Amino acid sequence: MQKVSTDNSETNRELTQHILGLTDKIYRSLEPGIPHEGMSRWLSSDLTVAQLRVMLLLHTEAPMRMSDIATHLGIALSTATGVLDKLVAKGMVVRKPTPKTAAWLYANFRRKVRR
Repeated sequence: MQKVSTDNSETNRELTQHILGLTDKIYRSLEPGIPHEGMSRWLSSDLTVAQLRVMLLLHTEAPMRMSDIATHLGIALSTATGVLDKLVAKGMVVRKPTPKTAAWLYANFRRKVRR
């Protein structure tokens, strides 16, 4: 069994803390005014890890095209389509056609799509 280095463990802890911080920011932007104790409601939601990753990405980079979302997350275009379709159905993401192309832009529902 290979021993995990201390540096790698520290990097993982830092990454975990960063992700938790971003999750908290997203939660607070989606439901402003709810005290931190309301976090348990967020954590018990039916969002999958893939959906949460998309929400994190859109929170910082929206609006984005489907292909850009798939590229940023390192997932297949068909996987990104399925994840976004479910987020749209839940009302958590908006979909808007782009002018003069067949592409769609996606954004968190609290953000405006402007491209």
